[in-house]
Amino acid sequence: MLDALRLTLALGTPWLAASLLLLRVWPAGMPGRWPGVLGAGYFLGMLAVAAALLVAERLLGGWHYPGVLAASAGLLVLAIWLCWREASQPLPRTVERHALSAGWLSAPWWIRLVVLVLLALVVIRLGGLLLEVVLRPMYAWDAWYYWSYRARGFLEHGGADAFVSPWAMWRDGGDAYGQGYRHPALVSVIQLWAALGLGRWHESLVNLPWFLAGVALGLLVYGYLRRLGLGIFFAMLGVYLTLSVPLAGMHIGMGGYADIWMVGAMAIAGLGLFALFTERRWQEAIVLVPAMLAMPFLKQAGILFVACVLAAFVFAALPVAWGFVLLGLIVLGVVLVVLYVGLEFNIPLLGPVILEPERIVLPRGGEFALDPQWGLFFQRLVLEGSWHLLFLLSVAVVVFAVPAAWRDAAHRFAWVLVVSVGLMTFVVYAGTVEVDRLLDGTGFGRHLLPLVPVIASWAVLLCADWMGVRCGRLTVARGGK
Repeated sequence: MLDALRLTLALGTPWLAASLLLLRVWPAGMPGRWPGVLGAGYFLGMLAVAAALLVAERLLGGWHYPGVLAASAGLLVLAIWLCWREASQPLPRTVERHALSAGWLSAPWWIRLVVLVLLALVVIRLGGLLLEVVLRPMYAWDAWYYWSYRARGFLEHGGADAFVSPWAMWRDGGDAYGQGYRHPALVSVIQLWAALGLGRWHESLVNLPWFLAGVALGLLVYGYLRRLGLGIFFAMLGVYLTLSVPLAGMHIGMGGYADIWMVGAMAIAGLGLFALFTERRWQEAIVLVPAMLAMPFLKQAGILFVACVLAAFVFAALPVAWGFVLLGLIVLGVVLVVLYVGLEFNIPLLGPVILEPERIVLPRGGEFALDPQWGLFFQRLVLEGSWHLLFLLSVAVVVFAVPAAWRDAAHRFAWVLVVSVGLMTFVVYAGTVEVDRLLDGTGFGRHLLPLVPVIASWAVLLCADWMGVRCGRLTVARGGK
């Protein structure tokens, strides 16, 4: 019981504080407001306390858990006061013109029944994963090899200097741990936060933030889809498509891996920017910017996903014709520089890039040599079931979404994002030594996993648009939902 109270305090305080503060950003009275802020608030809250721990350790030395928790409690009090001030203001509401765009109160009985069935399937899946997390001690290989190994090292060593490179350890000696120094520390500190809340290392309970990340992901997808004009049926279908992916379930149930946090950050960035282009509200940047800034500090490949998101944002913000002009100028400029000047620079967290007529060197991949393994691509994405039908759905969506992307900035953003991540993945796994990850199957699906909520949500949004069942514009009324 005491462990439950400590974990509730450690995980619930920053979650609730961030969620209530996000109520100031989320449009008042929009459907899905509470699920949306609870979903985004969990990811941003956990990332914030982990970053605060790292900053405090760097400035003051040691892990200052009580101080960070007290700051979270102070923000929670402030957020409650701000919510109390907002409670009496007029609220807008949406115009529902179709049964499939209706909320719970106005939906017909058969829509409610289908939604309950989908919800039951999601709850059963999450319930099984909760048993995995609570009852099974940590066993995931990469967790022991990198992130959880380092989290326990941080806890026992008492500071972030527990890990140094093997060369430094061999040169200087000392008691610092030598494994896991290469990856960013943020995910390990999230697990450390749970251990600090418990007051000790617990082989299974320190994985609870990973299960809650799965719950928050479902709330996040549901909230954004309702906000973007979908009824309860399509919103719940988006949640089911996201959480039913087998590989997503594995990373919700296997604590220690960084991938589920990348999924959450990518979901906030992808759905948040879709909402930004739909609603034209600058306040969305308050949610987007922290999520995008966190990506490179979750995994080394995070900076590649940030680049894809920024590219999609630029092309969506420009008229279609200017987007093609910009793309042509970029390609022409790169070709001219490579042919006549050469280009060499370093990408933080990844490594050097060399573009010369004689050779191309990519970070972590060495010399570029295009050698697509088409059969393995198909096997990893389709036959092995890591994505069930979502990968095939994404190919169909990209093809059939061209007209929508041509005329609408929000759909153009999603189209460019999915295509750019696909191209980036193809280059990495067809032209560098990362093809070994494709051969052994250990990293390929995990590389594409952050795109799952984006594809699932975009698919149901397109389907609703084609059927003409998205809600109308906002109207103002008192007390409406």
